[in-house]
Amino acid sequence: MNKENDDQLNSEFELFFNQNSYRHFDAYQDFSRISSEFIPNWFRPMVEDEERNIYYKKMLEGKVNDKIVIDLGAGTGMWTMEALAGGARFVYVVEKNPVLVKYLTKIFSGKPVKVLGKDIADLKISDFDLGSPEIVVHEIFSTLAISEGIVPAFQKINSLFKNKIAYYPQYFWMNAQVTTVEPLTLTKIETDILGSNADVYFELIYPARIRSRAVTDNLQLNETKTYELNFVDLSTIDDNFQVSLADLPVDLHPGKVHQVYLGFKFSAHKEEPCFDTLKTESHWGGVVAEFYVAKSLKSQKKVLKFELNEMNIDSFSLS
Repeated sequence: MNKENDDQLNSEFELFFNQNSYRHFDAYQDFSRISSEFIPNWFRPMVEDEERNIYYKKMLEGKVNDKIVIDLGAGTGMWTMEALAGGARFVYVVEKNPVLVKYLTKIFSGKPVKVLGKDIADLKISDFDLGSPEIVVHEIFSTLAISEGIVPAFQKINSLFKNKIAYYPQYFWMNAQVTTVEPLTLTKIETDILGSNADVYFELIYPARIRSRAVTDNLQLNETKTYELNFVDLSTIDDNFQVSLADLPVDLHPGKVHQVYLGFKFSAHKEEPCFDTLKTESHWGGVVAEFYVAKSLKSQKKVLKFELNEMNIDSFSLS
């Protein structure tokens, strides 16, 4: 990091702590873009996900004043900045990436912050020696909310603090939508796999920041029924907790491409508005399970079951 960039970074960062400066969300976004020049590029979709960032900002307003906070899996330190700007008394910053640890240590030098450069699984109660934390701020949700080591991470935090800590966000729901569309012309890769018989039955599952190449009618998706596959309160995750997803009813229509779009929503309080990845294009995206039902088959009702590999969805089956 050269001196010019270093001065620019520090100048932008100080906007968040100088009480005489007008602080607004545009400046927050500006800082995020500047900081992304010095951190791994895969964070860029996150720091530029304005709708998500606004939701987090509103979620934390008035919640962290005079509180001791953990920023769990801090990444760029965005929510540490927000917590400090919101009056947090102290923030423990937990991040295992050594490049980010160096970056976080630099930008929070002289602030009421302790950077813990370690994996969440390795945290000890002695790490929190400058005051007992009251709030956990995190964004360790991934494409499906159940990866990113979310279960062992919160098992660890709950075991350390005996579930006497508030999470922002605290609740998440895994949801699914099922829709059918006319099949598009198969790509060469698909033709190579399937052969010349376009009536063959196949199924795919893949990460998708958009809902799928075959989904073109947003109105159809918006009118599609949403099914809740699970609900999780992060404060109740313990050593016995197992991720499970409810089965999903599916009507099979011959000659149609069927798409099951998986997303999740989350909030700090169940009665508050949720951030819903089924309705919002965000960096979290989602997963599309897609399959074609041969024209030779009959219309029928099936149950779709997702198979989990530890905590990630590995495949799905119909029965």
